Amino acid sequence: MLITMWAGVSVSVLQILWFVLGVLLPTFFWFWFFWRRDPKPEPVRLLIRTFLYGAFAYLPAALFELSMQTALTGMALYIFIAVVEELLKYFATRTVVKERDFDEFIDGLIYSMTAALGFALMENIFYGVSFGMEVLLVRGLITMSSHVLFTAPWGFALGYQRMRNHNKYAVPLGLGIGIVLHSVFNGIQIQSHPTWGVIALVMALVTVMFLVADRLYTTASKEP
Repeated sequence: MLITMWAGVSVSVLQILWFVLGVLLPTFFWFWFFWRRDPKPEPVRLLIRTFLYGAFAYLPAALFELSMQTALTGMALYIFIAVVEELLKYFATRTVVKERDFDEFIDGLIYSMTAALGFALMENIFYGVSFGMEVLLVRGLITMSSHVLFTAPWGFALGYQRMRNHNKYAVPLGLGIGIVLHSVFNGIQIQSHPTWGVIALVMALVTVMFLVADRLYTTASKEP
């Protein structure tokens, strides 16, 4: 009886540990890592609102993707997933663009990152409940960071368009780049077997995206 009770407590504690390591810590880390670049921090209410919109955006994304899994296969499905997810994260971010506090170039990156973290948090919770909490560690390290990095091109474009008030093609181009990166990422990690070569390829892609995003944040933080 005591062994059974202890086993139940151990599993519960382990699940909480996976949740903390795979969901909460990566969320706080990535938010801090990019938020600290902002010379003029955004209002907490707008950050929370954008985060929640990003989290809610996962629900229609999941429904769209489940409804199309029988109609689409292979790369067509991965591209469809990328389009749906990037557009919904974009719409979650668009809710703050007209706010008075959206007054810096870097704000497009800050709010797109915030929406992406909300989306990724909900997605990871869904995967943890569906496939076991132990999957959250890998997803927290790779998938959550990738969601943030996919938004960097169009988040940068949003800030550019808002502050420069011209070049109507900037945001569609940024979205296109984000969708391509997302599609390639999906194709590598889902379509291939999890060999060391595939893992190295995924990590290489994430590293390149991180370096590009880091450059975009640095550039935007220096602009008024």
